[in-house]
Amino acid sequence: MELLRVPLVVIFVVGCFLVRCVSGFEAWNVSEFSSMDGDVPAKDSLMVPLTLIPSAAAKGAVCLDGTVPGYHIHRGSGSRANNWLIQLEGGGWCNTIRNCVYRKTTRRGSSNYMEKILPFTGILSDKPDENPDFCSWNRVKLRYCDGASFTGDGQDEAAKLYFRGQRIWQAGMEELMSLGMRNAKQGAGQSLPKTCTSHMDPTSCFFPQNLISNIQTSTFLLNTAYDVWQGIAKSVGDWYFERSEVKAIDCPYPCDKTCHDLVFEH
Repeated sequence: MELLRVPLVVIFVVGCFLVRCVSGFEAWNVSEFSSMDGDVPAKDSLMVPLTLIPSAAAKGAVCLDGTVPGYHIHRGSGSRANNWLIQLEGGGWCNTIRNCVYRKTTRRGSSNYMEKILPFTGILSDKPDENPDFCSWNRVKLRYCDGASFTGDGQDEAAKLYFRGQRIWQAGMEELMSLGMRNAKQGAGQSLPKTCTSHMDPTSCFFPQNLISNIQTSTFLLNTAYDVWQGIAKSVGDWYFERSEVKAIDCPYPCDKTCHDLVFEH
Protein backbone atom coordinates (compact mmCIF):
# COMPACT_ATOMS: atom_id res chain seq x y z
CA MET A 1 0.00 0.00 0.00
CA GLU A 2 1.47 3.34 -1.05
CA LEU A 3 -0.17 5.90 1.20
CA LEU A 4 -0.49 9.49 -0.04
CA ARG A 5 2.17 9.03 -2.72
CA VAL A 6 -0.19 10.81 -5.13
CA PRO A 7 -0.47 14.36 -6.48
CA LEU A 8 -2.52 15.49 -3.49
CA VAL A 9 -0.96 16.72 -0.26
CA VAL A 10 -3.04 17.91 2.65
CA ILE A 11 -1.11 19.84 5.27
CA PHE A 12 -2.80 19.43 8.64
CA VAL A 13 -1.54 22.45 10.57
CA VAL A 14 -4.50 23.21 12.75
CA GLY A 15 -5.62 23.75 16.31
CA CYS A 16 -2.92 24.73 18.75
CA PHE A 17 -0.06 23.85 16.37
CA LEU A 18 0.12 27.43 15.10
CA VAL A 19 -0.61 29.47 18.17
CA ARG A 20 0.17 29.67 21.84
CA CYS A 21 -2.42 27.63 23.75
CA VAL A 22 -3.60 29.91 26.55
CA SER A 23 -6.77 30.49 28.44
CA GLY A 24 -8.72 33.66 27.83
CA PHE A 25 -8.81 33.63 24.04
CA GLU A 26 -10.99 36.75 24.09
CA ALA A 27 -8.01 38.75 25.33
CA TRP A 28 -5.96 38.24 22.18
CA ASN A 29 -5.01 41.26 20.13
CA VAL A 30 -6.77 40.54 16.82
CA SER A 31 -4.60 42.78 14.64
CA GLU A 32 -1.46 41.03 15.85
CA PHE A 33 -3.14 37.63 15.64
CA SER A 34 -3.86 38.22 11.95
CA SER A 35 -0.18 38.02 11.04
CA MET A 36 0.48 34.69 12.72
CA ASP A 37 0.39 32.37 9.73
CA GLY A 38 3.99 33.02 8.76
CA ASP A 39 6.72 35.58 8.33
CA VAL A 40 6.07 39.07 7.04
CA PRO A 41 5.68 38.65 3.25
CA ALA A 42 8.08 40.23 0.79
CA LYS A 43 6.79 43.08 -1.36
CA ASP A 44 6.73 40.84 -4.42
CA SER A 45 4.78 38.03 -2.72
CA LEU A 46 1.92 36.49 -4.65
CA MET A 47 -1.34 37.96 -3.31
CA VAL A 48 -4.34 35.63 -3.56
CA PRO A 49 -7.97 36.78 -3.07
CA LEU A 50 -10.50 35.17 -0.76
CA THR A 51 -13.20 33.03 -2.39
CA LEU A 52 -16.36 32.35 -0.40
CA ILE A 53 -18.47 29.19 -0.79
CA PRO A 54 -22.09 30.42 -1.07
CA SER A 55 -23.42 26.88 -1.58
CA ALA A 56 -22.14 25.91 1.87
CA ALA A 57 -24.99 27.76 3.60
CA ALA A 58 -27.65 25.32 2.36
CA LYS A 59 -25.57 22.46 3.77
CA GLY A 60 -25.21 24.10 7.17
CA ALA A 61 -21.46 24.39 6.58
CA VAL A 62 -21.00 27.75 8.26
CA CYS A 63 -18.57 29.59 10.51
CA LEU A 64 -19.23 30.18 14.20
CA ASP A 65 -21.43 33.20 13.41
CA GLY A 66 -23.34 31.57 10.56
CA THR A 67 -21.42 33.15 7.66
CA VAL A 68 -20.20 30.94 4.83
CA PRO A 69 -16.59 29.66 4.82
CA GLY A 70 -13.93 30.49 2.26
CA TYR A 71 -10.55 29.66 0.78
CA HIS A 72 -7.69 31.08 -1.28
CA ILE A 73 -6.48 29.26 -4.39
CA HIS A 74 -3.71 29.72 -6.93
CA ARG A 75 -4.08 27.38 -9.87
CA GLY A 76 -1.42 24.95 -11.02
CA SER A 77 0.22 25.00 -14.41
CA GLY A 78 2.12 22.89 -16.92
CA SER A 79 2.73 19.24 -16.14
CA ARG A 80 1.59 19.78 -12.53
CA ALA A 81 -1.77 21.33 -13.35
CA ASN A 82 -3.53 18.30 -11.83
CA ASN A 83 -1.49 18.24 -8.62
CA TRP A 84 -3.05 19.68 -5.47
CA LEU A 85 -1.66 20.92 -2.14
CA ILE A 86 -4.14 22.01 0.53
CA GLN A 87 -3.29 23.85 3.73
CA LEU A 88 -5.90 23.75 6.48
CA GLU A 89 -5.46 27.04 8.33
CA GLY A 90 -4.77 26.84 12.05
CA GLY A 91 -5.61 29.19 14.89
CA GLY A 92 -6.35 27.56 18.23
CA TRP A 93 -9.72 26.62 19.70
CA CYS A 94 -12.39 28.49 21.63
CA ASN A 95 -13.05 26.42 24.73
CA THR A 96 -15.99 28.19 26.39
CA ILE A 97 -19.21 29.78 25.16
CA ARG A 98 -17.83 33.17 26.15
CA ASN A 99 -14.66 32.62 24.14
CA CYS A 100 -16.58 31.37 21.12
CA VAL A 101 -18.97 34.32 21.22
CA TYR A 102 -15.98 36.65 21.19
CA ARG A 103 -14.41 34.67 18.38
CA LYS A 104 -17.45 35.38 16.20
CA THR A 105 -16.15 38.94 15.90
CA THR A 106 -12.78 37.84 14.48
CA ARG A 107 -11.56 36.19 11.30
CA ARG A 108 -11.36 32.90 13.21
CA GLY A 109 -15.11 32.81 13.62
CA SER A 110 -16.59 34.77 10.73
CA SER A 111 -15.81 35.21 7.07
CA ASN A 112 -16.98 38.81 7.45
CA TYR A 113 -13.67 39.54 9.18
CA MET A 114 -11.35 37.44 7.03
CA GLU A 115 -8.67 39.19 4.98
CA LYS A 116 -9.91 39.67 1.44
CA ILE A 117 -6.45 38.91 0.08
CA LEU A 118 -3.48 37.01 1.54
CA PRO A 119 0.18 36.45 0.52
CA PHE A 120 1.13 32.95 -0.59
CA THR A 121 4.65 32.35 0.76
CA GLY A 122 6.73 29.34 1.76
CA ILE A 123 5.12 26.09 0.66
CA LEU A 124 2.30 28.08 -0.97
CA SER A 125 4.65 30.32 -2.96
CA ASP A 126 4.70 30.44 -6.77
CA LYS A 127 8.43 31.18 -6.84
CA PRO A 128 10.66 28.25 -7.90
CA ASP A 129 13.57 29.45 -5.76
CA GLU A 130 11.37 29.57 -2.68
CA ASN A 131 9.15 26.56 -3.32
CA PRO A 132 10.73 24.43 -6.07
CA ASP A 133 8.68 21.29 -5.45
CA PHE A 134 5.17 22.73 -5.25
CA CYS A 135 5.27 26.18 -6.91
CA SER A 136 3.33 25.00 -9.98
CA TRP A 137 0.80 22.83 -8.13
CA ASN A 138 -2.74 23.96 -7.37
CA ARG A 139 -2.20 25.46 -3.91
CA VAL A 140 -5.11 26.08 -1.57
CA LYS A 141 -5.51 27.63 1.86
CA LEU A 142 -8.82 26.61 3.44
CA ARG A 143 -9.77 29.24 6.01
CA TYR A 144 -10.48 28.23 9.58
CA CYS A 145 -13.59 29.64 11.28
CA ASP A 146 -15.29 26.86 13.24
CA GLY A 147 -13.34 27.10 16.50
CA ALA A 148 -12.46 23.40 16.71
CA SER A 149 -10.04 22.48 13.93
CA PHE A 150 -12.54 21.44 11.23
CA THR A 151 -14.39 19.07 13.58
CA GLY A 152 -17.77 19.12 15.26
CA ASP A 153 -21.34 19.25 14.01
CA GLY A 154 -23.62 21.06 16.42
CA GLN A 155 -24.80 24.47 17.56
CA ASP A 156 -25.75 26.54 20.58
CA GLU A 157 -29.03 28.24 19.76
CA ALA A 158 -28.99 30.50 22.82
CA ALA A 159 -25.56 31.90 21.97
CA LYS A 160 -26.20 31.74 18.21
CA LEU A 161 -23.06 29.68 17.69
CA TYR A 162 -22.54 27.12 14.95
CA PHE A 163 -19.95 24.39 15.48
CA ARG A 164 -19.85 23.03 11.94
CA GLY A 165 -16.20 22.28 11.25
CA GLN A 166 -16.85 18.84 9.80
CA ARG A 167 -19.37 20.29 7.35
CA ILE A 168 -16.95 23.08 6.39
CA TRP A 169 -14.31 20.47 5.56
CA GLN A 170 -16.81 18.55 3.45
CA ALA A 171 -18.05 21.67 1.64
CA GLY A 172 -14.48 22.77 1.00
CA MET A 173 -13.49 19.44 -0.48
CA GLU A 174 -16.62 19.35 -2.67
CA GLU A 175 -15.83 22.85 -3.93
CA LEU A 176 -12.26 21.91 -4.81
CA MET A 177 -13.41 18.72 -6.50
CA SER A 178 -15.65 20.84 -8.73
CA LEU A 179 -12.66 23.04 -9.57
CA GLY A 180 -10.63 20.12 -10.87
CA MET A 181 -9.28 18.21 -7.88
CA ARG A 182 -11.32 15.22 -9.07
CA ASN A 183 -8.98 15.18 -12.09
CA ALA A 184 -5.86 14.54 -10.05
CA LYS A 185 -3.71 11.92 -11.79
CA GLN A 186 -4.64 9.47 -9.04
CA GLY A 187 -7.51 9.87 -6.65
CA ALA A 188 -6.19 10.10 -3.10
CA GLY A 189 -9.02 7.88 -1.97
CA GLN A 190 -7.55 5.04 -4.00
CA SER A 191 -4.41 5.18 -1.88
CA LEU A 192 -6.13 5.38 1.49
CA PRO A 193 -6.20 2.19 3.58
CA LYS A 194 -9.00 -0.14 2.53
CA THR A 195 -9.34 -1.08 6.19
CA CYS A 196 -10.71 2.45 6.65
CA THR A 197 -12.53 3.10 3.36
CA SER A 198 -14.33 -0.25 3.63
CA HIS A 199 -16.54 1.22 6.36
CA MET A 200 -16.03 5.01 6.05
CA ASP A 201 -16.08 7.52 3.20
CA PRO A 202 -12.65 8.60 1.82
CA THR A 203 -13.01 12.13 3.22
CA SER A 204 -13.41 10.81 6.77
CA CYS A 205 -10.37 8.59 6.25
CA PHE A 206 -8.21 11.69 5.85
CA PHE A 207 -8.80 12.66 9.48
CA PRO A 208 -5.95 11.57 11.78
CA GLN A 209 -8.16 9.76 14.27
CA ASN A 210 -9.39 7.50 11.47
CA LEU A 211 -6.17 7.29 9.48
CA ILE A 212 -3.29 6.76 11.89
CA SER A 213 -4.24 3.27 13.04
CA ASN A 214 -4.27 2.09 9.42
CA ILE A 215 -0.92 3.50 8.31
CA GLN A 216 1.65 0.92 7.29
CA THR A 217 4.04 3.13 5.31
CA SER A 218 6.15 6.20 6.05
CA THR A 219 4.22 9.33 6.97
CA PHE A 220 5.11 13.01 7.36
CA LEU A 221 3.58 14.37 10.57
CA LEU A 222 4.08 18.07 11.26
CA ASN A 223 3.92 19.43 14.79
CA THR A 224 5.67 22.75 15.18
CA ALA A 225 7.65 23.38 18.32
CA TYR A 226 6.78 27.05 18.45
CA ASP A 227 3.90 29.44 17.82
CA VAL A 228 4.35 30.08 14.12
CA TRP A 229 4.56 27.55 11.30
CA GLN A 230 8.21 27.56 10.25
CA GLY A 231 9.29 27.22 6.61
CA ILE A 232 8.83 23.54 5.75
CA ALA A 233 8.52 23.54 1.95
CA LYS A 234 11.86 21.78 1.44
CA SER A 235 11.27 19.15 4.12
CA VAL A 236 7.80 18.28 2.83
CA GLY A 237 9.23 18.07 -0.69
CA ASP A 238 12.07 15.82 0.46
CA TRP A 239 9.51 13.51 2.10
CA TYR A 240 6.99 13.51 -0.76
CA PHE A 241 9.56 12.91 -3.50
CA GLU A 242 11.49 10.43 -1.31
CA ARG A 243 14.76 12.36 -1.39
CA SER A 244 15.48 11.81 2.29
CA GLU A 245 14.17 10.19 5.45
CA VAL A 246 11.83 12.06 7.78
CA LYS A 247 13.81 14.01 10.34
CA ALA A 248 13.53 16.77 12.90
CA ILE A 249 13.68 20.11 11.12
CA ASP A 250 14.68 22.44 13.95
CA CYS A 251 16.67 22.08 17.12
CA PRO A 252 15.26 23.35 20.45
CA TYR A 253 15.18 27.09 21.08
CA PRO A 254 17.40 29.09 21.37
CA CYS A 255 19.80 27.26 19.04
CA ASP A 256 17.52 27.99 16.07
CA LYS A 257 17.66 31.78 15.75
CA THR A 258 14.89 31.85 13.10
CA CYS A 259 12.24 31.02 15.69
CA HIS A 260 10.48 33.88 17.39
CA ASP A 261 7.89 34.21 20.12
CA LEU A 262 4.68 36.20 19.98
CA VAL A 263 3.47 38.07 23.05
CA PHE A 264 -0.21 38.92 23.04
CA GLU A 265 -1.44 42.23 24.39
CA HIS A 266 -3.95 41.95 27.21
